[in-house]
Amino acid sequence: MLLSETGYPVRAYIAREDIRVPIEPSEKTSFCPFKGDASYWTVAGLEDVAWSYEEPKAEVDAIRGRLAFYPDRVTVEA
Repeated sequence: MLLSETGYPVRAYIAREDIRVPIEPSEKTSFCPFKGDASYWTVAGLEDVAWSYEEPKAEVDAIRGRLAFYPDRVTVEA
């Protein structure tokens, strides 16, 4: 799923069942006024390279539980 936000590059939010490497929750969190509270993830041993919205605002509920990745820190392949 692709999400376009003003001032940011388009982000791909990927369903967890499609991620083929180990993922673990991180202690890090942040807040987006448009999407809500973000949780961060350690992926394949790389700390805080992905984030998700476990309880997003209603307007973006389609991204609930999906992970987005920092493109400069990981390579996402289909």
